[in-house]
Amino acid sequence: AADGAARAMTDDAQRAVDKAMAEAGTRDPEKELVAAEARLRAAADANPPNALAIATLAVYLTDVTGAHDEAEAMFKRAVEVVGELKPSVEAGDDGGAWGKHAAGDGDDGGGGDGHDSASLAARCYVLANYADFLYSVRRRVDDAEEAYLTVLDAMPLDPLACGNYAVLLHRGKRDAEAAERYFKCALDAHPAHVSVLIKYANFLKTAKRRYDLAEGMYERALKVDPRHADALGSYAVLLHGIKGDADAAEAVYKRAIEACDDHTNNLGNYALFLADVRGKYDEAEALYKRAIASDPRHANSLYNYAVLLDNVRKDYGAAETFYRRAIDANPLHAFSLYNLAVLLEDQKGDYDGAETHFRLAIEADPSDSVVLADYAQFLKSRRGAYDDAEAMYKRALDADPDNVTAAYNYGNLLKHIRKDFDAAEAMYERVLKLQPSHAEALGNLANLVADCREDPERARALYVKACSADPSNADNLGNAADFFADVLGDRVTGAQYYAQALAADPHHGYNLHNYGAFLAASGDRADRDRAIEMFERALAARPDDVDTLAQLANVLWTHRGDADGAEALLRRALEQAPGNKLVVAQMRQFEAARLSSGGR
Repeated sequence: AADGAARAMTDDAQRAVDKAMAEAGTRDPEKELVAAEARLRAAADANPPNALAIATLAVYLTDVTGAHDEAEAMFKRAVEVVGELKPSVEAGDDGGAWGKHAAGDGDDGGGGDGHDSASLAARCYVLANYADFLYSVRRRVDDAEEAYLTVLDAMPLDPLACGNYAVLLHRGKRDAEAAERYFKCALDAHPAHVSVLIKYANFLKTAKRRYDLAEGMYERALKVDPRHADALGSYAVLLHGIKGDADAAEAVYKRAIEACDDHTNNLGNYALFLADVRGKYDEAEALYKRAIASDPRHANSLYNYAVLLDNVRKDYGAAETFYRRAIDANPLHAFSLYNLAVLLEDQKGDYDGAETHFRLAIEADPSDSVVLADYAQFLKSRRGAYDDAEAMYKRALDADPDNVTAAYNYGNLLKHIRKDFDAAEAMYERVLKLQPSHAEALGNLANLVADCREDPERARALYVKACSADPSNADNLGNAADFFADVLGDRVTGAQYYAQALAADPHHGYNLHNYGAFLAASGDRADRDRAIEMFERALAARPDDVDTLAQLANVLWTHRGDADGAEALLRRALEQAPGNKLVVAQMRQFEAARLSSGGR
């Protein structure tokens, strides 16, 4: 009787939780959740203890309140109540019917007086959910694996344990072959088990990139249950992100939300689709708000809404708030940790905070090559920690040998910091093998060859290719102009590249300065007038550039005879660089020339 009362109270409370969360988008569910939690706690405190009631409370604490420490304590209590798992005659095709986070129906629940009366299915349910908590919340992969294997030793064909253990093998152990064996084993025993079909489809999509097979698995799941919201949502993601069939994806997203209008993940993913594919940011934002209302601790929806606020709305304060909420919901949400690090670095100038979150993101996912490469760049450019940066670039390339950004930035470190030109050249060549039209790598390799290899023909070919790869890259165009004019002596082609460079960026101080020097070297009076204009524009972009101040002083004196203007510029240059020998010598020559011409 006590057990029956605990079961009834648990089921009633679970229904109240589900109803409150379903209606969260239209009203505040707090009162209902408080009442439901009280009933769950009462059921969990029943005497004799009821393992399913305790485990259901643990799941509630995990998913709704985020009280993970208390949740773990409850899981441990439930495991103590069910006792040791041993194979039993109760095992069979129906033994694994317990679904994740659902108490189920029938008489498989916790028993009246402890270990012996708890059915094998109930015991497996408790331990399988604890294993899921250990992996998805605590990231204690080995402990979770031990729990799953205990379940599977007792019930080798339990679909919940097989499917979730396969996910752990894939994502936690990086053992795709073992994961696939468990998926196939589960489907051999339960060919119409929708949850396993969906997980296997997701595995085929992400681990194997067998997109047609994945699509077939989603379609099998939808034949079993055409309104299964998880299957519809996952299939829509495949059509959206992999197949690129936007119209088909949107139709399936709409079916998914019609099937379950408070499904947090589907609302969030459809919002992402509307923002990224359709550019309907207002509609996307409304859906994100619905998703977050249905589950205020859904880390992915919080994160994706933060991305919209960050990249589209440029509301960096709100974006930071939602990144932090996502991290609070899931402290190991690597994407949120990484994006918050970037926001703190780029928008807040909080380098200490950025570094903390870069490190946390890497702890959450040590194999994310993008994060490793970005942290390496942070160490190089913000900290000047070149040894640490180099080690991080190597880790990024170990994680993903095809990471073009990591290879390119590592090449820059080797070239500019290490002065290891052979290694830098090899790294740029690696980039170009992966992406032959990478304009920055072509331009930097051209600079390296021009400066270090004494191979002007190869440098010339690389500059031409770099400028063709990206005709708007002002750095490459300016460097090509310098090379053609100064190294090859081809002033006509040099002038053409200077014109293109300034069309690409009219305020590029370096190119304005060099074009001014190019024109000043001409014997043509009109060219020298234009040289003065270029130097003046260069100073508008870089007011304290010593070389530009000195060059403009020289052309004002020699071309226009403007002694006062030249002297003022030279004094400005000396204020910036009192020990610059060239500027000091130029000032002495200028003063001597003024004296010889009768000036003061």
